[in-house]
Amino acid sequence: MFVIAQAAVPHVKSGKLRALAVSSGKRSAALPDLPTVAEAGFRNFDITGWLGVHVPAATPPALVSRINADVNKALDVQDVRGRMLAAGMDAATSTPVQFGTFVKDDIAKYRKIVKDAHLKIE
Repeated sequence: MFVIAQAAVPHVKSGKLRALAVSSGKRSAALPDLPTVAEAGFRNFDITGWLGVHVPAATPPALVSRINADVNKALDVQDVRGRMLAAGMDAATSTPVQFGTFVKDDIAKYRKIVKDAHLKIE
């Protein structure tokens, strides 16, 4: 099964669950010895779950910059990173432009997958 890291990591670490691979394009810091699906033989496999902070499009740029700086500062606190790692999450910081590009690229990736598979909402 595929399950989010936050749900799986505690069980993998306790030995109650055996993980085969992580679906992201890079290994997880929470389970560094666990290979990626791509490393296990399925080339170019990269399904990465992520969380991010979004604001309305009309938010003033100065406020966007401040929120971004505050979030990045919080993610750089060792205790925060440690708690995230223990929950199976890898903390990543970025700029608003980098995050916007990431989101647009992710949407395009999944749009192509849906189109290529001829999936339709029913």
